[in-house]
Amino acid sequence: MKVCFETKKLAQWATNEKKRQKELGPLRARLFAQRIDDLRAADSMDELVYYPGRYHPLREDRKGQWACDLDQPYRMVFSPIVQVKDGKEILKVEVKEVKIEEICNYHE
Repeated sequence: MKVCFETKKLAQWATNEKKRQKELGPLRARLFAQRIDDLRAADSMDELVYYPGRYHPLREDRKGQWACDLDQPYRMVFSPIVQVKDGKEILKVEVKEVKIEEICNYHE
């Protein structure tokens, strides 16, 4: 899948290892980079449940978002960008891109 970022800071962390490690620390920086690689390697959202990091959809006020574990209690929160394709008789929903929105502890 294609990966885009909600903020310029997240995009910089994704491409600049030195900044990523300075801001996130070595463990969270490594896991953040790995999760981005996982997202890029996945062909669908369904496939993500088999990747390490406990990818899962969120509920209630975060419905429509997904999260995956970094270092406890931090998660990477992202949203699928849905494309609706009009077939001959049915509409087909595809996710070919996700937007990383934040790194946070949403359980606080």
